[in-house]
Amino acid sequence: MSANASTDSSSRDSVYLITGFPGDLAKRAIAKVAARGARGFVLASAAVSKDAQRSIARAKTQLEVLSGQVEDMHLGLSGPEYERVCDRITDIFHLVAPSYLTTSRRAQDDGTRNILELAKECVQLQRFNYLSSCFVSGDRVGVIAEDELDRRQGFRNSIEEAAFASEQQVDRASAALPISIYRPSSLVGDSKTGEIDRFEGPYYLALQWVSSPIMLALPLPGDGTAPLNVVPVDFVAEAIWALSTDPRALGRTFHLVDPNPMSTRRICELMAEKANRRIPGFSLSAKAAEVVLRLPILEKLARPERTALNYLNHLAFYNSRNTLDRFTQTRECDRYRPIYYAAASGDFNPIHIDHEAAAAAGLGGAILHGMCTVAWAVESALSYFGDPARIKRVKVRFSRPVMIGDVITFEGRVAQISADSLVAEITAKNQRGEEVLKGAVVEFSIHENP
Repeated sequence: MSANASTDSSSRDSVYLITGFPGDLAKRAIAKVAARGARGFVLASAAVSKDAQRSIARAKTQLEVLSGQVEDMHLGLSGPEYERVCDRITDIFHLVAPSYLTTSRRAQDDGTRNILELAKECVQLQRFNYLSSCFVSGDRVGVIAEDELDRRQGFRNSIEEAAFASEQQVDRASAALPISIYRPSSLVGDSKTGEIDRFEGPYYLALQWVSSPIMLALPLPGDGTAPLNVVPVDFVAEAIWALSTDPRALGRTFHLVDPNPMSTRRICELMAEKANRRIPGFSLSAKAAEVVLRLPILEKLARPERTALNYLNHLAFYNSRNTLDRFTQTRECDRYRPIYYAAASGDFNPIHIDHEAAAAAGLGGAILHGMCTVAWAVESALSYFGDPARIKRVKVRFSRPVMIGDVITFEGRVAQISADSLVAEITAKNQRGEEVLKGAVVEFSIHENP
């Protein structure tokens, strides 16, 4: 699912409240607000308020720092400050990420309650964007849907339980508030730079395994077939922003996850290759590995690693159909596009590059190569599903030529998800609403290619 282009201009009139600073997602939200030239507030504790001011100054945005904390009554704001926020805010981004390193149970419970109370007082509120975690599923296994929350699951640590309880509050409030809920898996570094604001979860095991002789001797827990549910922080930031401006996201919950996660073993093999290390030839059950990490010599050093072990042998598959449900992309056929495609494909048929020849053929002017339109359709799907090597099948029927100057909008939806494949159906219409493709289907393999 993606935001419509028409929402860009309206976002300039929005007034935002961003919580969760100095977290990476909050910093990226500040940058997004700056790019839109919008206004608003950043809630930051006294300890980091100067850092927040510096971030805002670097972004050259019209945001104002409010000194306070979500777990305090009225967010720790004065009466006039609280009233001013309630009168002006149109969009709330509550980005306090659940973390066993930085988030207390009080920050989760009281913070969620307090921000919901504020939201109810915001007379112009258009969207309440709430950051949760896919790990509210606790110890559940199998396929987990986005509309599932309470399934009488158990929890492996206090942060999972706190995130679950907080999302229950938000879910109850959704009957009266315009809420969208986002559940990312474990956040890892930026997909381009590797930058991350903190090390936790899988990072602990990765760092210890690569650098520590003690951890090197510990084999992979379990058989390594469980998916490692991690997602780059930049993907999550982009997804939250796009969904926050899409009216179709209102009242829905989204798993912001890798729809095709690699196995734990495959991740370890890649790390071993990069670090010039060797994976032990045998495995150890997850319970046995946890017992080893509880030995007196390792116990104090390995508490974060023990927590992370819970996620390495956990057979949970997070269905992200809401997130992938619909996608939109627009491409324009300028006068040079047929020439570029002719050079790339070797198809120099005059109807594509010679206006007079195309007009003489009764086409009304030069037309774009049909296969270029197909490539655009596939590209629109790849922008959401990723690896082109996973394409299994493309089916399409041409219904109308694309003329010079046409603007084609591709809209797709996930039509089917099976055990081994995902099928997307795509429509393609020009600026007059006329279909240029019919029956366009792209099928992707869910499994990794060898």
